Amino acid sequence: MNFILKTIGGDRIIITEQEYKNILLAKTDIITLTNGITIRKNVISIIYPESKVDEIETRKQQQTGVLHDGTRVTKYFGEWIVANEMTPDDNGRYQHIKIDPNYLKKEPQQED
Repeated sequence: MNFILKTIGGDRIIITEQEYKNILLAKTDIITLTNGITIRKNVISIIYPESKVDEIETRKQQQTGVLHDGTRVTKYFGEWIVANEMTPDDNGRYQHIKIDPNYLKKEPQQED
């Protein structure tokens, strides 16, 4: 599980669960993350699980997200696209996110 760390300055850093635990248990004021970033504990504004991004961030300002199937997505010029497939097609368009019709369907009730 990943966490999102936001600083007072508005920077957004994705950290792992182990880094999150290290921040909580750290005795020093300066913390170095595995990606090489060093921050002070007093500049951390909020840390929350990536799965709670819809509840915490304002949807209009939201630029990244995770679909129900775990696919990471990002907003690119107002359109949601798959985050790890940032290669446009022949027309210069990125792969759009399609609504999964099976996700919205209810499970059929079993009759005895």
